[in-house]
Amino acid sequence: MANKTPFTGNERKQIMAAVEHVAANPTPSSIAGNGWDDIVSFFVDANGKGIAEPKFEDIGNGSFGMNFTAGDSLMVNFHIPHLWKVGSDAFLHVHWFNAGAMTAGDAVTWEMSYVIAKGHAQGESMTVARTVISHTYIADGTEIAGEHIVSESVTAVDLKEADSIMMVEVKMVSSTGAGKIYGITSDIHYETDGNRTTNRAPGAGYIKQV
Repeated sequence: MANKTPFTGNERKQIMAAVEHVAANPTPSSIAGNGWDDIVSFFVDANGKGIAEPKFEDIGNGSFGMNFTAGDSLMVNFHIPHLWKVGSDAFLHVHWFNAGAMTAGDAVTWEMSYVIAKGHAQGESMTVARTVISHTYIADGTEIAGEHIVSESVTAVDLKEADSIMMVEVKMVSSTGAGKIYGITSDIHYETDGNRTTNRAPGAGYIKQV
C-alpha cells in the first residue's frame, strides 16, 4: 500500500474548521430534509355519501378500482403531520386514469370540497361551510389507455398546524371524452423542512418548529 502524505498543521486546521462549519450550519436540503411530501388517502378505503358513489370494479386486468361517473364522490380525511413546514402552502390533487385512450380536447373535472380544523379543543369546528376548489385536466391527445394522470388544483390550502384534520369530498364533476374514469387516491402535496414539533400538543415548540 502506498504511503499517505501527512497533512500539515495548517491543513489540519482548515479541515477541522470546515467540519465544524458544516456541523454548525447543516444544509437544509441534505440534513433537514427540506422538500415536498404527500399525505395520501386511498379511494379503496374511502366512504361515499350513499347517493352517488363510484363503483368498485375490475379495471380490465384483474385489478380493481373506483369507477367514477359524473357526479360520483367519496369522502376522505387527512391528518396534518408534525413534519409540515409551518406557514407553507399545500395543494390538493387526485390521481386517476382513463381506461381508454384520450383524444385532444377531452376534459375531466374534479372538485374538492373541504373543511379543516385545528385539534386539541381549540374552538375550531368541523361543521362550518366548506371551501370548494377544482381542477380540469384537458387532454392533448397523447394519453394512452390507462395512463396515470395527476390533477392538482392551483389553489393553495392552509393546513393551519400539525394535528389539524381536513375532511374532503372528492367529486368527479364531468368527463367529456369516452372511456371509464377510475380514481385512485386523493393527496395533499405539502412542504416539509424535516423538522418535527417538539411537543405533542399546542404550546412552546409546537407551532414554531425547531
